[in-house]
Amino acid sequence: MITIPLTVFLSWPDPNYVNPQTRGPAIWILSPIFLSLATLCISARLYTRIFVRHWFGPDDALIIIAWVRLRRI
Repeated sequence: MITIPLTVFLSWPDPNYVNPQTRGPAIWILSPIFLSLATLCISARLYTRIFVRHWFGPDDALIIIAWVRLRRI
């Protein structure tokens, strides 16, 4: 188990629950970028599995289900 030394723990600033620091619109910028990258990777995998290897397995079906579920969130 990893423990944090007491000197490091005591050097942390007090939490700011009234006016917390946020990252701004980063989530609105990064989410579509990573969703597009995931879609590109999934499309490439399915293309190679279906048209190149002529095989579609249960893992591919689960990937599609997870991708559709991700887009609904």
